[in-house]
Amino acid sequence: MEYKDFLVTDDGTTITAYMAVAMFKMAGMDIKPLKKVFGWVRSNPPDRDFNKLSEIGLAEGHIRKGETKWFLTKHGKETVKWLNDSVDAKTAEIMAIKATFSGKSLSEKLDGNYYHIDNETSSQFKEDLFIDFGVSDNPLREMAFRIAWENGHANGYNEVMNCFVDIAAIILEADRLIKEAGNKK
Repeated sequence: MEYKDFLVTDDGTTITAYMAVAMFKMAGMDIKPLKKVFGWVRSNPPDRDFNKLSEIGLAEGHIRKGETKWFLTKHGKETVKWLNDSVDAKTAEIMAIKATFSGKSLSEKLDGNYYHIDNETSSQFKEDLFIDFGVSDNPLREMAFRIAWENGHANGYNEVMNCFVDIAAIILEADRLIKEAGNKK
């Protein structure tokens, strides 16, 4: 799944991630679900996005005591409902896709682009890598991952894994030698 920086409503209105955040905030809604659709969100959208919402008739600003207070118009409220429904539908779609990977190996997840589904699967990559290479309890695992990430992430998750292969072998051997030396005392 690829994230987009915008959604287009049924009436052709383009809603950017910032605009969606602004609208959800005006409606008093949680912005976290927007991450499923946009892949990221900023909790404080810039003023220009409120102005853009005003220009296209989705919000109105009222100046009180030198500050602009923003409100959704009727069309804005309808658009927020559409946005919320779209986010719910996309979330259900993502959950269904994730379910197809249940019990799959690291290699199968890499081949199926599992780690590109959303932010949650992306952050799961590191833990899956540690489990797959048997280094979940190794104190050097974070350093090893950092090195593999720096050397491979520009070319994707497979390359990070390829870089991690050799580093994992080194930290496993180092761990074995340390334990062996401790047992000799």
